Amino acid sequence: MSIVELRLEDGLRHALGADVARLLDEPAVTDLLLNADGRLWVDRTGRGREDTGCTMTAADADAALRLIAHHCGVPLTRTAPVLSATLPRTGERIAATIAPITTRPTFAIRKPPAATFELTAFAPKAAATGTSANRCRHAAESGMFEALRAAVEAHRNILIAGSTGSGKTSLLSALLALPSVQRDRCLVLEDTQEIRIEAPDHVRMLTSADVGMRGLVQLSLRYRPDRIVLGEVRSGDAAMELIHAMNTGHSGSFCTVHANSAPDALGRVEDLCAEVCPQPPCRSIATAIGCIVFVQRTAGGREITEVVLVDGWQNGKYVTTAKGERLGALRICE
Repeated sequence: MSIVELRLEDGLRHALGADVARLLDEPAVTDLLLNADGRLWVDRTGRGREDTGCTMTAADADAALRLIAHHCGVPLTRTAPVLSATLPRTGERIAATIAPITTRPTFAIRKPPAATFELTAFAPKAAATGTSANRCRHAAESGMFEALRAAVEAHRNILIAGSTGSGKTSLLSALLALPSVQRDRCLVLEDTQEIRIEAPDHVRMLTSADVGMRGLVQLSLRYRPDRIVLGEVRSGDAAMELIHAMNTGHSGSFCTVHANSAPDALGRVEDLCAEVCPQPPCRSIATAIGCIVFVQRTAGGREITEVVLVDGWQNGKYVTTAKGERLGALRICE
């Protein structure tokens, strides 16, 4: 890092204040939140959201946000009161607002993981004790993880679903660290750089004002990918383009989507596709997506709670097989 970059980072941290800098340096902190009343809240791994007892004045927050906006080359004014940016070097994502969106400055800072999690980090945290019920549960969870690893190894297309902050990107990075992915050529497509990937043969592409996610999916096909990795499906045109790619010989891909459960993820993909076509291509969705993984934030941390294999489209419904606690059950989802 150059001296100029170091000074810039020091300046941004100084502008955010000592309390924010200290909290960002805590390994357990994943998110740092400033509300309009000036109170700072944090989200810590294994502990959840907590009031820090620290405050930040509106003037200090406003000055810090304008400095970040200036560094990123984006406006932050009353007519453009929303900021979305990435802090230099350390890579924290920041979303922020000023008046008139909020009465006083607010922000939400999300830290990137310090290291790639292993897949086992997403196992349910309850210990497998000697009771019959817990032994059965442990066996079911083992089956769920074995099914997920097998799906990745078999080049099934993987859809990771969950709510905001549930750990979708962290889980995606953990799956990309599996040996079966490490030997493949991966094209990583994102709006902002968040995904950690250590595969030696990979290309990372970011959207811009002129090239959206659909354009990146189209471009990635010319780079001879073994796997396409799409950070988050947010638009109908990107969803349609990815489904088309998955169904034309580009298996083994990964993407994430916001949803409330594994089966609901299919409905979410349908809703996205409905933005650009009157009739969602359910049959194409069923043949494109081979496995859905649902990750959830619990008191114990981020946990995989569902793994569902998608086995096609029959009689107007998705045919799925749920793994884990419903190991071997056949489930038909609307």
